[in-house]
Amino acid sequence: MPMTCTIRPAERADAAAIASACRLHVEYGLRPTWTAARVARAIDDPRAFVLVADSRGDLAGFLVARRGELSIHLQLLAVLPRYRRRRLGSLLLGTLERDGITAGSRCLRLEVRSGNLGARRFYRQHGYRMLAMRSNYYGGGEAAAIMARGLRDAPAGLRAPYPPA
Repeated sequence: MPMTCTIRPAERADAAAIASACRLHVEYGLRPTWTAARVARAIDDPRAFVLVADSRGDLAGFLVARRGELSIHLQLLAVLPRYRRRRLGSLLLGTLERDGITAGSRCLRLEVRSGNLGARRFYRQHGYRMLAMRSNYYGGGEAAAIMARGLRDAPAGLRAPYPPA
């Protein structure tokens, strides 16, 4: 089934939907930390990238990242289940990488649940490499895989148009 989807900057009106989706698809089994208020603060933060994949007004996916002096920290990336396997995660990540290059960032780093093998495979396929494991990162004994990649070597296919055609 064809899908119309646009990658766009998040608006404050998106904060509650992003927080709700985060609880269900990212922070499941954990104490939720990404409240609507926290997402709204990120949207307002000039050093943050908050993007949504919008499918005709429906939240299909989202990304939250924060820019430092020379690097970007990807804090959240999720595609809702009914929109998966349609390259939306790649489009969100590619848009962040392209915007990071434009902003002068040199690398992008992230943490992912060590047991989330699908997400770890996704990031490896996009050129991210494992740097370390951090034990008990998520609480309850769950470790995080720390991954990163340089942005100057981003494959051309990941530099998605904004918004995608």
